Amino acid sequence: MSNKIFGNDIKYADYLESVELDIYEAEFVEAGITEEKISEMFERYPVLVPEEKLKELKIRLIEVKPF
Repeated sequence: MSNKIFGNDIKYADYLESVELDIYEAEFVEAGITEEKISEMFERYPVLVPEEKLKELKIRLIEVKPF
């Protein structure tokens, strides 16, 4: 069994780029993880899409699928 995410991580890089977040390689967690480690990861890796980018994406989605 492989620890690699199917798709060679390209889908994550595409997503991060599309929402203007820095591209990074995620850490693989094999066993349990502490709350402290989770907090460290949230501080180290960008997780929130900028508000303006989110608004732009919503508008563009509604334009192509207005239902």
